[in-house]
Amino acid sequence: MDLYKRKGEARENFGPRGLHHRRIARRSGRLAGHPYSIGGPLTDVPSVRLPPGQTLSGIGPQSSIRFAAGQDGLQLAADNQVKNLTLATDPERRPIFNDPGVAHWGRLTLRGLAGAGGGFDTI
Repeated sequence: MDLYKRKGEARENFGPRGLHHRRIARRSGRLAGHPYSIGGPLTDVPSVRLPPGQTLSGIGPQSSIRFAAGQDGLQLAADNQVKNLTLATDPERRPIFNDPGVAHWGRLTLRGLAGAGGGFDTI
């Protein structure tokens, strides 16, 4: 699935560096570059890993990510920040989760998050 060519998607709201970084994210399942801002709703998004030191934040009241059916949501590594977003998954999936291979977490900042999925409440 080419999630960046979906009709009606606000492509300019995904990241500051344009199509090049979107292609990297699509190929690797990871977000490259930082910080990333989302200004509207994104839907049917595959699970994404936020690499160490990266920030993902919403910039408006409609800032949300709805992950694809059967997919977990946002995987965190070390020294990540996730702010002002709504994250949604299927009820049996995790909207936000950790990378079990990370030896040192550093500082994780979760602020102004809301969502739906496996036991997720507003943070």
